[in-house]
Formats: sequence, structure tokens, C-alpha cells
Amino acid sequence: VYPLLAAMGFVSSICVFSLTRNLFMNPDV
Repeated sequence: VYPLLAAMGFVSSICVFSLTRNLFMNPDV
């Protein structure tokens, strides 16, 4: 029903996943 919201949620989830992965891989930052 809301393809735009679905796309935004998908992109934001990928963004959060990348940020958390970077934090775990680089604890110094």
C-alpha cells in the first residue's frame, strides 16, 4: 500500500545494519 514507506524502511534498515557492523568492526571509532 505504501511502496515509498516500504522502500524507505528497507534503506534505513540497511543503513542501521551497516552502522552497527562498522561499530563492531571498528570499536575505536
